[in-house]
Amino acid sequence: MGDPLTESLEELGLHDHACHFHRGPEDRLSVLVPYIRIGLSRGEKCLILCDETGGEQILAALRGSGVDIGSALARGSVLVTQGPVMRPEEGGFDPGVLVAFFRASARVARAEKHGGLRLSVDMASALGKDVPRERLVEYQGLLHAFLAEQDTLCMCIHGMDDFPADILLDALRAHPAVVHEGKISRNCYFIPPTGESRRVDASQLLDQRLAHILEQQRGVTRLRRKANRLTRFRDIAASLIANA
Repeated sequence: MGDPLTESLEELGLHDHACHFHRGPEDRLSVLVPYIRIGLSRGEKCLILCDETGGEQILAALRGSGVDIGSALARGSVLVTQGPVMRPEEGGFDPGVLVAFFRASARVARAEKHGGLRLSVDMASALGKDVPRERLVEYQGLLHAFLAEQDTLCMCIHGMDDFPADILLDALRAHPAVVHEGKISRNCYFIPPTGESRRVDASQLLDQRLAHILEQQRGVTRLRRKANRLTRFRDIAASLIANA
C-alpha cells in the first residue's frame, strides 16, 4: 500500500490551486518532496520559488529521497529560483510582475516539451512577510485566473509563523484545495475571485457559511438514513435466525 500523503497529492492535476500551511521545515518538506517527485514522474517542469536556504533544503531532501537532482537540474526539469527582483524603492511586491514571470515560465515549459508547469511558491519568500493585505488578495486573484488558462498547477506554501492570522485566513479562502494532516481536502471555505479584487464582504461569507451548514446537514441526514437501514437489516437477520 502506498504512502497516504503521496496518494493524496497524486489527485492534484494541471490547473489545480492548493495551499499548505506548515509549522516548520520538516512539515514543509514532508509535502514538497512528494509533490515535486510526482511532477517529475509526469514529465512536468517543477519551478520552486523560495529563498536560498529553503532551496538547498528542498534539493537535499529530494536527493535523499532518491531523485537524481543533478540530471533534473541539467535538463531543466527542476528550477529553484527566488523569482523576479522587485525593489522596495519601486513599490515592493507587484502581483502582476510575479504572475507574468509564471506565464513566461509556462511558455518555457511548453518549448522544452514538458507535460506542464508545476509551481511551488513559498509565500514569505515570494511576497515578503509584510506584504499589504490588498496586494496578497490581488495576487491570489491573478494567479487563480492564470492557472485556469495555462497547463500549470500551483502549491502555495504558508508558514504559520510567517503571517498574521487575518492574512492566513485570506489565503485559506483563496485556495480551492488545502493540504492538511496528510491529505488533500477540497476547501469548503474557498470563495472564487471576482472582478479585479478578491475582497470578501460579509454577504459572501454569510452565503458560504449557510451553504456549508446545509451541506453538513445533508451529510448527517445521509449517515442517519444508512444507520437506520443497517439497524433494520440487523433486526431482520436476528429475527430470521431466531425463527430458523
